[in-house]
Amino acid sequence: MQYDSLVALLLANSDEKNPTSMSTLINGDEISSTFTHFQLIQRAKRLANWLVLQGFSGQRAMLV
Repeated sequence: MQYDSLVALLLANSDEKNPTSMSTLINGDEISSTFTHFQLIQRAKRLANWLVLQGFSGQRAMLV
């Protein structure tokens, strides 16, 4: 299935039983922080808004 945005992908994969969507690790095995789908969506929206303000509206972006 294809999604037209990161937000659509996160919403489609949200799970109320396991709200954690992403974890960051220390040394590859110790969890240092976790993010919920809602937090990732908010960050994606802020990043998209910043890109538009910088004049990159309609451009492709690769995020790592």
